[in-house]
Amino acid sequence: MFNRYYRDDPKGFLPILDLMRETSPKILIGALTILKEQNIPSTYDTIRFFLHQTAIQKVEPFAFKEGFAVMEPDLAAFDQMMEG
Repeated sequence: MFNRYYRDDPKGFLPILDLMRETSPKILIGALTILKEQNIPSTYDTIRFFLHQTAIQKVEPFAFKEGFAVMEPDLAAFDQMMEG
């Protein structure tokens, strides 16, 4: 990665090394592999986002079998509030 993208900008590679400290070489290499397979540029921001994304918890859909009652609003009470 250094030779391909950062040879002319070695200081730009330092944040990538910080990512290795935050995770592990194995995890970083796995992230780079997936990014490459998806044709996503391996920049600091994309790597960091990929490493720190959180899994989205799926919510099971639900339905009310019998439904539920909704009372009609008391618009007179609203009118009184607006007058005061």
